[in-house]
Amino acid sequence: MKRLVAAVVLGLLASACGSSSGSTTIPPPATSTNPCVNASDEADQSVIEVPAEELAARHALKTNVLDGSPRWRVLDALWTHREYLDRNPRTADARRTISPRNSADVGDIAVVQDEGDLILPPNTYDLRSLGLRFTRNSSGGYNATRIDGNFRATLGTRLTLDDDDSAAGTLPFGFSFYGKAQTAVFVNSDGNITFEEADKSSTERNVARLLTGPPRVAPFLADLDPTTGNGRVFLDAASDGYTVTWCNVRGFDTTRTVTLQTTLLPNGNIEMIYGATVNVGAAVVGLSPGRTGVFKPVNLSDAGPTE
Repeated sequence: MKRLVAAVVLGLLASACGSSSGSTTIPPPATSTNPCVNASDEADQSVIEVPAEELAARHALKTNVLDGSPRWRVLDALWTHREYLDRNPRTADARRTISPRNSADVGDIAVVQDEGDLILPPNTYDLRSLGLRFTRNSSGGYNATRIDGNFRATLGTRLTLDDDDSAAGTLPFGFSFYGKAQTAVFVNSDGNITFEEADKSSTERNVARLLTGPPRVAPFLADLDPTTGNGRVFLDAASDGYTVTWCNVRGFDTTRTVTLQTTLLPNGNIEMIYGATVNVGAAVVGLSPGRTGVFKPVNLSDAGPTE
């Protein structure tokens, strides 16, 4: 059976993929109040500042990282192309009349003016105070739907995660992800959950990594660093939902933060909730069965359900 990965677009972009059916949704105990507000007031939530020399060493390490599989960057190029076609359907019509383009030669350099068909502009989709639900459907995929941005009130236990770090755990219930029962789960500091193996890599957080890495739930795959500021990561491994919350976690080498929560439900569905603070500029949002190269862009700006 051929697997389909539906790429979901956000700041940078995002992706999602198929599984067995099961559309019943278990409504989580939710609250319109962000539980991270109270967490940040606790005594142990003091601001952490990493020494400047350590930050400099981390920055140097990340800027000199070599991607072990640069060949997979073709997936990012393919996503960019398909996303452009989806946003500009007229460009897919070969019969469209191309308007004259303003161009000029500057010495041996040809200067071509972009008229909206050369460079794909960023997707300005705003996740703040919104929610997403991925519901398994009968065709072996997921339906993405916008929902109210209500958090689960219980944060659970704080996870002590370093930059580019991971915490291993076991799901307290059977969870089918793309037709495969998953038990081993890893909460990664970079805004995502993986199955079967951790992901502590410092390589680019892009479409290629989402698709070719381990099976992944990515509410906000970006370079996040929970060791600076007052950011914290919490885990509530309850029988009715495996919930991970990133509270006020900074992006690497920036004071910009993100607050979000994702819940794996026993019926195989997944929910992602975003706080009022989501100002880390780019991320990959969605799902991937891992080790695949097949995908289809899906725009999360739509209310849904989008199959």
